[in-house]
Amino acid sequence: MYVRSTNYDRTIQSAMANMAGWFPPTQKDVWANPNNVPLAGLWRPFPVRQSDDPTLLGETECPRIDKRPYRPDLQALFDFIETKHKVLLDYVRLESGETNMTVSDGLERVSDVLRCQKYAGVKYPAWVNDTVYEKIQYLDDLRFHIWVGGNGDTSRARINGGRILKTILTDFQSKTYNKGDPAKRKAYFYSSHDNSIGGLLACLHLYDYTIDGQPVMHIPLYANTLLFELFNNNTVRILHKNDTTEPSFTKTDPIALKHPQCDTLCPLDRLMELTREYMPDDWKCECEDECDFDLPFQRPPRIPSA
Repeated sequence: MYVRSTNYDRTIQSAMANMAGWFPPTQKDVWANPNNVPLAGLWRPFPVRQSDDPTLLGETECPRIDKRPYRPDLQALFDFIETKHKVLLDYVRLESGETNMTVSDGLERVSDVLRCQKYAGVKYPAWVNDTVYEKIQYLDDLRFHIWVGGNGDTSRARINGGRILKTILTDFQSKTYNKGDPAKRKAYFYSSHDNSIGGLLACLHLYDYTIDGQPVMHIPLYANTLLFELFNNNTVRILHKNDTTEPSFTKTDPIALKHPQCDTLCPLDRLMELTREYMPDDWKCECEDECDFDLPFQRPPRIPSA
């Protein structure tokens, strides 16, 4: 087993907590324990490596997607959202103290604090009620979808999720040919961030915000996990574990996903073919906008009206 984390306390802690659950000690692994400390029989140390490539898991800034102003079509979309929700946003700016906040730059600071308060059981500030909270989260969901490359925005999705997708599928190919390190590995674990999961989903055409009043897929929150499984017949299954869809955090079964152009058990070669345009050849070059290429992107004609 191989475990890699970004260099953040919370992702390292997540990796260690997950490994404690995956690999409890067998009898021969239990520490010498003269004082009968219960921990010795419940947990054993497990190596967690820091990522040696910060581009792999979205650990480094990318001028191409972070620079302001945004690409003209994206900026026009953000401007439309700002105008449509001006009354709410002016209220949030006034009450939160984030006077220069916009949907594209700053709203996430407000929404993230409120989310943390909600899941920690901390009471909202007086200016927030359930309706205000839900509207803020809705707008931040839209912001994240646009930023991460949902709805077919190839150039942004491949920067957010293309590197890790390419690594996963290339390792799968090496495994099928019994080549290199993957030939010996049973599993790889990556502890990362919401943009990695959102980027992966976008690359798989599974992160489109919907229209006509249908639910919006929310920002990947705590305990979100994507699992890629390679079967002996060289098919791939993708599972999504998203406990936070349930208010009580009791739902633990992952949900099987599938690429819109493939089956739940998708042949590896077919999945490589379907996602090839999302796999960057030179992430650094693309991210710093030094490469001469023009990728296609598609966007729905309107955003949800809720």
